[in-house]
Amino acid sequence: MITGRIVKDSGTLLYGYFYVDGVLTSASGTVSVVVTKEDGTSVTSGTATSVAVGTYSFSLPVQTSCNVLTVAWTGNVGGLTSTIRTRVEVVGGRYCTLAEVRALDGLSDTNLFPVATLEDAIRYAEDTIDRYIGVPYTHRYARETFDGDGSGSIMLHHTKPYRLLSVKENGTSVSFTDWALYDHGLVVRDDGFFATPAGSYIAGKNIEIQYEYGYEYPPDDIAWCARTLARYYCVELFNRLPDRSTAIQNEYGTVNLAMAGGQGRPTALPDVNAILNRYRSGGGLVVG
Repeated sequence: MITGRIVKDSGTLLYGYFYVDGVLTSASGTVSVVVTKEDGTSVTSGTATSVAVGTYSFSLPVQTSCNVLTVAWTGNVGGLTSTIRTRVEVVGGRYCTLAEVRALDGLSDTNLFPVATLEDAIRYAEDTIDRYIGVPYTHRYARETFDGDGSGSIMLHHTKPYRLLSVKENGTSVSFTDWALYDHGLVVRDDGFFATPAGSYIAGKNIEIQYEYGYEYPPDDIAWCARTLARYYCVELFNRLPDRSTAIQNEYGTVNLAMAGGQGRPTALPDVNAILNRYRSGGGLVVG
């Protein structure tokens, strides 16, 4: 499970939390941190800084490409050596900022809506939009394996590939400088053919491709959808209406509530749905 998102080309502080029986508990000594990429490649390691009871921070160096990082925090907690793992996604950008969401109506109370809640809300909004439209409006990371068949092309699982990060054939890295990428996901090499399975890869899955995909930035109305969905997520945390409510009575009479989950209704917000449906049908895609 992804526990956080950070933007590439910028450093950031990572946070880890140790609990004993649901209570934040500090380690009796130092807490070590090891950060690795999705393919197991080492990124960095060091010692975490204690910032509060059971709470530790670690400074992550600037990441220049998208990836999914695993952060292992190890310390002696409650008399036992414990390791917790968090997963952080490095992305090309965000659909909206914490400051933009904080400025929305009703979200100024930092006790009710701490930074962690706003971050969860933004991630919820981004995931909802991406799942429904089918392509992200910022660069994301993918690592995929294929069976080489001796042809000169491979169809990736994601559309709108942006750039290749690495390619391996039967465990050996290959150069891909002048390969062509097509919006529908096709990769065409200019230097021969993809090798067929051999050696320890004889059973298949001998081609590994890591790449970034997606549009470069969200258009204004998609960014508005993200802010609106993020606010909805926060407000719903304190909503006292029964989950199955379809209408409410107020001073204006009966108000019918929009229900998510039906055809063309990815959210419970009609204005958001209208915009997302336009993009899903291809009418509002941007070039980036």
